Amino acid sequence: VGGCSVRHLELFLSAMVDMAKLHGADIAWLGTGDYVDLVSPSNRAGYLASGLYRPARRVITGAVSDVVDELHAIMAGYVRGRDIVSLCVGHHYFLFDPDLELPYANSDQHLAANFGLAKREAKGLTWGAGVVEFDFGGPKYTVMYEHGQGNGMSLAYGLAKLDRIAGGWEAIDAHVMGHTHKTGAVKKARLSIRGDEIVHRDIRLITSGSFLKGFSTTDVLYPEGKQLAPIALGGSAILLWKNHREPTGLSSATIEL
Repeated sequence: VGGCSVRHLELFLSAMVDMAKLHGADIAWLGTGDYVDLVSPSNRAGYLASGLYRPARRVITGAVSDVVDELHAIMAGYVRGRDIVSLCVGHHYFLFDPDLELPYANSDQHLAANFGLAKREAKGLTWGAGVVEFDFGGPKYTVMYEHGQGNGMSLAYGLAKLDRIAGGWEAIDAHVMGHTHKTGAVKKARLSIRGDEIVHRDIRLITSGSFLKGFSTTDVLYPEGKQLAPIALGGSAILLWKNHREPTGLSSATIEL
């Protein structure tokens, strides 16, 4: 789908599904935006200001919708709509014209609607960030997820941004950010006092990854044209399981693919 490596996307999705089946586990999907990475904010502003006639806008909108539908068809082989917790909106979405009277405002929301999220509660369609709490019948695990912003020139940039954000939040177990197209994960220590004991807890800082190819022998793709570094294609996953020997009652691990 455009510059997307469909092979890497399917490898990631199938690996997650197979892992869940192997362990008899539930699976929950979180999206960090820019599912169809078509236009920058400046591109979008130029398109909206172009004054194209309605028939031309319908043709362009139809082409964008076809790409979103193609991506949905690929993902639907592995992802069930009821397993999606949320798909937040990113920066590079295509904004549909309001006078075309479509049931969604942009291409990211179009994908969410294809999975049936528009028919569920509003939390399934967050704009740029959200918080979700997973309840394990006592132990809980809280994830803050967001699209993010800023440059994506280095892997360290996204993790450093999350490091600063995490310092201002209590009771968040994992911070997840998209936008940078980098796949990375580090642990950050949290200390608290419980009675007369010091309790140590690790939280996760995660940049969620990307499936956008950077270089091709047949075309000049965006990363090559902008002289960006090659991208390690893949996504991230958090594995959670009960462990009553842990102070929180849960153990967690982060996997990158």
